[in-house]
Amino acid sequence: MKMNVSGLGIYLLLISAFLLSGCVSKQLEPEDNPKLGVAQSSNNMVAFALETKPGYKYSILYQDQKDMSWKPIKGCESIIGTGETIEIEKKFNSRGPLPPFTVNYSKL
Repeated sequence: MKMNVSGLGIYLLLISAFLLSGCVSKQLEPEDNPKLGVAQSSNNMVAFALETKPGYKYSILYQDQKDMSWKPIKGCESIIGTGETIEIEKKFNSRGPLPPFTVNYSKL
């Protein structure tokens, strides 16, 4: 059985392979996401422990449960990495369980 492949068929095959292979982009260092520890005390104080790397700026965000948007925690918007774990304690008025927290970071 002889198979005849046209130029269009080869073109479609190459396009399909490209689309299925996904997109590759360079990851922003640090390669792993910053680690954030969170602990809540009984007096509405929340302690954050953020592992940092030199040459990076970090901000800690919480998810507003009303509109599900991520908002920076006041005083935690611009944390400069030192290579050490930085500990920050903030008063956080939360009725019920704490909201989700995340960290944004960028290279300086």
